[in-house]
Amino acid sequence: MGSGRDVATAGRARGRSRAAIVMSLAGVSLAVLVSGASARQAGIPTLYAYARGGASPGSSCPRTAALSQRCTLAEALSRVAAGGTVALATPGSRGWYVGNWAVATPGTSVSAPLTIAPAAGVSNATLDGNDGRQTGCRTVTCAGPVLTIGSGVYLDLDGLSIQNARDSGGASKGNGGGVYNGGDALEVRGSSFSSDAANGDGGAIDNAEAGNGTLSVVGSSFSGDSANGDGGAIDSADNGGSGSLSVLGSTFSGDSANRDGGAIANADNGGKGSASVASSTFSGNSAADHGGAVENADSGGQGSLTVSDSTFSGNRAEDLDGGAGGTPDNGEGAITGTGTLSVTDSTFSGNSGGDGAAG
Repeated sequence: MGSGRDVATAGRARGRSRAAIVMSLAGVSLAVLVSGASARQAGIPTLYAYARGGASPGSSCPRTAALSQRCTLAEALSRVAAGGTVALATPGSRGWYVGNWAVATPGTSVSAPLTIAPAAGVSNATLDGNDGRQTGCRTVTCAGPVLTIGSGVYLDLDGLSIQNARDSGGASKGNGGGVYNGGDALEVRGSSFSSDAANGDGGAIDNAEAGNGTLSVVGSSFSGDSANGDGGAIDSADNGGSGSLSVLGSTFSGDSANRDGGAIANADNGGKGSASVASSTFSGNSAADHGGAVENADSGGQGSLTVSDSTFSGNRAEDLDGGAGGTPDNGEGAITGTGTLSVTDSTFSGNSGGDGAAG
């Protein structure tokens, strides 16, 4: 049996409080929200989750070789306390966590979030949506978001792979294939999202959909994610929602949206949102309407978008209203529009729009 001390930290120090740190990137100062909240608060045990388990009620969810004592992810999530950690103890080479899970831990806060991370020594811990199929699903359904974050929850996802989600509806209304953030704050670090799909908005992550929410993404990758609505990879502050999004040091490739924002959509459809993107790469993303890579403040939305030290290449938008095509699209398919846009120290090449405008 292992102790809670061996949870993977993904290179971040423990015992610090969450704080805003100013970083200098190619001469540009950027405020980045980083998490220093300890994944193992004093006196709060780490609970270990396995891809398959058979623990009896009341189990302490230990790290163990005994199947009869192993907790599933659903069991660990139902028992973890605010400020605690659910450590994934099954490496991707030995099996995936297949299903959909709800995260509803009460009492979480900025200083005491819930953390889901691989256990020490575990590589490629993978949450798999089973392509929405019921056969082979290990939870009640696989037809929704892989993770649904409940109201008021503060959650950190650290070093995970989330793949093959197919959100076709239900309580999420088809929004958020990989993660539906209905909570207060979600922080994603060192994680990958691939082949996740939503029938609505946000193929990989949906944030502040008709509600409030904060999303921070650091050092993560999004590839081949898709949305039938807005935001092939990430959708934030849509449909009257109010939210903030920050993306740092991340990559978006081959993501697509059937409406706006091949990779990211912000403050669409009457939403109010702020978004910042820094030191990130967008390549080969596409949107059927506006913003092959990033779309900001469309359809009555009020949004602000800041882009710095980033690269955009080979993105495409059909861009029915003309304008900047596959470059960051602000408002109705052009750089200027209903939202505000600031772009510094970034490069654009081989981007295109359906009406011939390229960036």
